[in-house]
Amino acid sequence: MRNEFVMENMHIHSKYSHNSEMEIDKIAEILVSNGIKYAAITDDVDFEKEKVKDIVSKIKIRNLEIDRLNEEYKGKIKLLKGIEVDSPHRHAKEFYEVSALDLDVIIGSIHKITKAKSEL
Repeated sequence: MRNEFVMENMHIHSKYSHNSEMEIDKIAEILVSNGIKYAAITDDVDFEKEKVKDIVSKIKIRNLEIDRLNEEYKGKIKLLKGIEVDSPHRHAKEFYEVSALDLDVIIGSIHKITKAKSEL
């Protein structure tokens, strides 16, 4: 078996995240021009800032864009559908609702820890 290095980026935010303005078309164009073969668009999901129904709606729209681009760039790149959920353990009900969407990748992130478990 031959080892082969594959260029990929598994954590990219698009305009569907609160901290990015990048169009997914532009992301795909840049990735392809740099030889990236696989990438995950992992937009932020923050249950403290958005309602679940709004999150579901925007991710469904975003997924349609990703499907279109996967057809357009077939053989050049595979874009995966993902989300990054801040503190999923604190929002279990909402997390399970959103995780039922058509997703390839879910990143659970904890950006801030304020107390040790023994202090809780």
